[in-house]
Amino acid sequence: MTKVQWWNAHNGYFEKQPTTPELDALIGAEKDPRDPSAEVVRITRQLWESQGRHRQQRQRDCTEIYYGCDWTGDDESGVERDGLMAFAGVEPSATGYNAVQSITDTSVSRLVQNRIRPLILTEGGNAEQQQQAISLQKVVEGTFWDAKIYGELGQHVCFDGHIYDAGGVKVYPDYAGKRLILDRIDPCRFMVSQRESRLGVPRSAYYYDTMDRGELLAMFRDADATVLEAIANAKFAPSELTHSEDEDFVDDVEVFEAWHLPSSSVDRDDPKSWGINEDGEYDPEMNPGHDGRRVLCIDGTVLIDEPWPFPYFPVAWFKPMRKRRSYWSRSVPEVLAGGQLLLNTMNARIDEAMHFHGRTMLIVWKNAKLNTSKITNGTHTILESNVPPSQAVMHVSPQSMPGDYLNRPDKLIAYMEKQWGINEMALSGAKPAGIDHAPGMERLSDELSARHTTKSHAWENFHQDLTLLVIDGHRMLADHCKRNGQDYSIVFSGDRDLEDINWRKADLGKAVYRVKVWPTNLLPQTPAAKANTLIDWMQSGFITVEQAWQMMDHPDTEAILGDYIAKRENIEKKIAKLVGGASFEDCMPHPYMDLDLCLTISSSKLNKFESKGYEDSVLDKLRKFYETAKKLRDDELAKQKALAMPPGPPGPAMPPPPPGADMPPPGPPMPGPPPAMPPMAA
Repeated sequence: MTKVQWWNAHNGYFEKQPTTPELDALIGAEKDPRDPSAEVVRITRQLWESQGRHRQQRQRDCTEIYYGCDWTGDDESGVERDGLMAFAGVEPSATGYNAVQSITDTSVSRLVQNRIRPLILTEGGNAEQQQQAISLQKVVEGTFWDAKIYGELGQHVCFDGHIYDAGGVKVYPDYAGKRLILDRIDPCRFMVSQRESRLGVPRSAYYYDTMDRGELLAMFRDADATVLEAIANAKFAPSELTHSEDEDFVDDVEVFEAWHLPSSSVDRDDPKSWGINEDGEYDPEMNPGHDGRRVLCIDGTVLIDEPWPFPYFPVAWFKPMRKRRSYWSRSVPEVLAGGQLLLNTMNARIDEAMHFHGRTMLIVWKNAKLNTSKITNGTHTILESNVPPSQAVMHVSPQSMPGDYLNRPDKLIAYMEKQWGINEMALSGAKPAGIDHAPGMERLSDELSARHTTKSHAWENFHQDLTLLVIDGHRMLADHCKRNGQDYSIVFSGDRDLEDINWRKADLGKAVYRVKVWPTNLLPQTPAAKANTLIDWMQSGFITVEQAWQMMDHPDTEAILGDYIAKRENIEKKIAKLVGGASFEDCMPHPYMDLDLCLTISSSKLNKFESKGYEDSVLDKLRKFYETAKKLRDDELAKQKALAMPPGPPGPAMPPPPPGADMPPPGPPMPGPPPAMPPMAA
């Protein structure tokens, strides 16, 4: 017999047909008679007691190890408690070296220095679909900028993935507010079945969280009055969930959310898979054709109960060190806790030993009758003794500590750095001895990056998964607005411009596309190395001087490769249309194209098609394309040559004029100067 589950409320994923009760029980088509919200609340509370509390305590311990002591953690209530370090009998001082914190900060800095840029790429799409892909990419990037994925939120997620067992961002639509919300979540509140997740692929997940009552009322302001009344009368969230003291000015309630992934493939372009009937309205009793389901509720009231056609949960996870038999990742404190606790112990012992060996010890003979209270650091102290001074007082100098014992903490730190794959160059920027040239430094940097390949891939996969969730969330909002006769647009507010994008012009729909991520920052971080790289690119003709100045602050792969790729894509697109049967007038080369590149590409295509036995009609088109481009190129070169031609030699000199030719012709005499005026009488 199969178990009746809360996600069977949609009558399974089989079409209704005459069956027997035995067959209905076998395939699980029987509807769950229990209240789905009560079942979700029950399972979530059970998972919280069995694994949520344990993971929450482990997060507190990891926080203590990262910060160095419990009173510098995230809990600002000031309540003392027994944590991992107190259990181990270690109270680290502020002077101790925290290798876990140093390694974590270095690893996070290496990841977040590169802004991962998602690329929406079509496969075999036409020009219209490619333009839609560009608009869709702007939508994703604009959402990332608004949510601060490239800023504070992204840094928090990266730190959570290193300090705890994962860092995550939950994506969900706010239908009433017509917005997409990207929230950082506490990983200990997201729970999955241990039996299902032993290989990392659970079928259902549960999330236990708190939310401000006013925000919850705003999100469901268009719901029924009974739902609003239930939210308004819901009990306060217990303080044990928020692991802090009660604060009477905070009004938050418990929220339970559960997902079950569909057991088969789902056509998400079919409105039926979303529970939408032929009239374009949501029908909760409709069979969506699959058993995927999502339930959002508070204790006693269902807020959302809808089909879930996606084969993944709406959370993008960053898991830098995946466990082999679990859904979660290993944190830096979890890996290096033994070394850090031993390092704290060694530092405390060395401090005590140094204090003992560094103090002055005097031995006074009692028969000397000295007044020991006068033995001070004063410069004019006079002591009287009944015996010779050499017998009265003896100064004891303890032996120095062994060097191996003093060097033990440095070896521990080196072991921990080696275990995580961080070297001294990455931690403090110190260059290894004997390596002063740029190629050697780049090789060392590449070797360090190779050690962190899995972590880099995990950071890229986080952005890739988040991109898919953002697209799905915007599509859900757009469909909701469409059912209500409204338009849906997204304001792209990136780092370059501000643009209002209509979703209908950006959504690719059924077009085949894939999401690829690429680290935007390709240059070194030091100014000298960055300048050398740009100079090499300029000398090789890869970029111009103007592009190099633009890339000093923010190098972008699109800015670097965009112009060159556009030239080549335009030529290949014209050749493809010409071979496909388009007229030569529509595919004719023009002077604004890269004519040298036209000759190279058309010549390569001609040889390729000729070797594969293409028809002469196709080859003649390519020959004509080549000859036209060659003629345009030759004409342009002739014009440039004519303009650059120097002026010719000077002609023969003119003969001198005949004698007297330079004299003026005879005529009336020229008038002379006027006569002088007579002097005035005195």
